[in-house]
Amino acid sequence: NTASCAFVAFASILMTGFSSSLPVLQWEATAGPNAQHITALVVDDENPQTVYAGLSTGSVFKSSDKGQTWAMFSAIGEGKTIYRLVQHPEFKGRVYASSETGLFVSTNRGKDWIGVQMDKDGTRAVRALCIDPFKTNLVYAGVQGRGIYRSTNMGEEWTRCDLGIDAKRLANAAVNDITVEPSRP
Repeated sequence: NTASCAFVAFASILMTGFSSSLPVLQWEATAGPNAQHITALVVDDENPQTVYAGLSTGSVFKSSDKGQTWAMFSAIGEGKTIYRLVQHPEFKGRVYASSETGLFVSTNRGKDWIGVQMDKDGTRAVRALCIDPFKTNLVYAGVQGRGIYRSTNMGEEWTRCDLGIDAKRLANAAVNDITVEPSRP
């Protein structure tokens, strides 16, 4: 299907890398999770042969051969669209899954998942997730209708960020991506 083809092509570019000074622009079809809507992708930092794909069904598929073959690996829950899969840069077994029903964390590379309570007001969609590459204990999340949250202990506890003059606008917005500025972390 179209989603599988798009994922496979994207994964091929990511895994093929760059040769000399020009990017490789070759697209290659692989098996991919068939007839699935792939919504998230992460390549294992320690083993680039291993790729994880998050689906709109809440399932996580795993490939151990650069996307040539895939198998159902785990699930965060039935019907919970996964928006992002993020591997912790230091503790490689720690993987985060942001979803339409909140944030989930795994301490065993996505085999098992635990839901994270971000505030007392209940669970909301978490569309964006970012780990500060300079201070890896800092994790940021974009929470639907709540703005941006920050954790100072790798996602164990969360507080809502003070957004200053843009607080109301961002609090009601759908934050779809967060990036730490490398030159001004």
